[in-house]
Amino acid sequence: MWQHARASRPRAIVASLAALGLLVAACGAPAAAPSPTPKATTAPVAQSPAALRLPPLPPKPNVPSGPSLKWKFVTDFGFNGRHAPYFTALDKGFFKDMGFDVEIVKGAGSQDAIKQVGAGNAQVGFADTATLVSIRANENVPVKELAMVYSKPPQALYCLAESGMKTPKDLEGKKLSDSAASGVPKIFPAYAKAAGIDVNKVTWIFADSAALPSLLISKQVDCVSQFIVGEALLKKAAGGRPLVRFAFGDAPGMDFYSNGIIASDSLIQSQPDALKRFVYAVLAGMRYSFERPDEAAAIMNKNQPTVDTDVAKAETL
Repeated sequence: MWQHARASRPRAIVASLAALGLLVAACGAPAAAPSPTPKATTAPVAQSPAALRLPPLPPKPNVPSGPSLKWKFVTDFGFNGRHAPYFTALDKGFFKDMGFDVEIVKGAGSQDAIKQVGAGNAQVGFADTATLVSIRANENVPVKELAMVYSKPPQALYCLAESGMKTPKDLEGKKLSDSAASGVPKIFPAYAKAAGIDVNKVTWIFADSAALPSLLISKQVDCVSQFIVGEALLKKAAGGRPLVRFAFGDAPGMDFYSNGIIASDSLIQSQPDALKRFVYAVLAGMRYSFERPDEAAAIMNKNQPTVDTDVAKAETL
C-alpha cells in the first residue's frame, strides 16, 4: 500500500473493491500505529503505472433480460479528474453491459451526494464514509456504503508555501475554505484534535468548489481543502508557486476509510443484485482507466471539457 498521499490514489481502489465487494453497512478501518506529529509535505512524484499490479476483476455477474435500469450516479464534488473511471465505464459501455442506462450528475460535496441518494434523486453516489456516518447518526438519512474506494483518508488542506506555514499548528488564526456541502469541514475537528490544533482558532469560509483554487492563489483565504488525488488541479492553478499540504491521514490515529459507492437502504434491500452489477461496472471502468490513463483522461475531457486532460491523467495515475 502506498504511504500517505499514494495510499488514497485510485490505484489502491481496485484491491479494496475486489476484496470488499458489496457491503451493506458503513465500516471502519483498522487502527494504525501512532505516528509523529505531522508536518506539511510536498507531493510525491507519480508512480509508473507499469510498477503497479492490478488484481483480476471478480466473476462477471449475470445480467437478467429486460430493459436497462435508468439510474443516476451523483459525484462527491463537482466533476474532477478523479471521476474519469466513472465516465470511462459509461463511455466504454461497461454500465450498459451490466444492464444500466446511467446518467452521471454533479454533486456539491459528500453531504449533498448522501442526501441526494437518501431522497431518491439519485440511485447511487460517491461519498465520504465519515460524513455518511455523521449524517446517518444525526439526521437519520437512510444511506449506506456499498464498496470502499479510498482505503486511506484523502482529505488535505493546501496552502501557498510562501505563507510560511510548516506544521498543522500554523493553521490557527487562518482562513480555510471549502464548499458548504463538503465533508471536509465536518471531519476537520477530528483532524484538529489529532494534530494539536485549537479548532476555535480556525475560520471556515464557504465558497463554490470551482472558486477554491482562485481564492487560494489570490490569497483571499490562507488554505483550501482538496483531496490528495486532486492535487494536480491546485498545482496547475498555482502556476509553479509551491504548495504545502496538511494531509489528514498524516495525523496520529487518522486512519480510516473514506469515499465509496453509496446507495439507499431501500435500494440495497430491493435490488442487491443490480447493485452488485453496478459495482462490477465501476470496477471495470477503474481497471480500464488505470491501464490506459491517457485514454481515460481524454474520455473525461470529452464528457467534461472543463477538466483538462493533463489534470485528469494526473488524477488517474
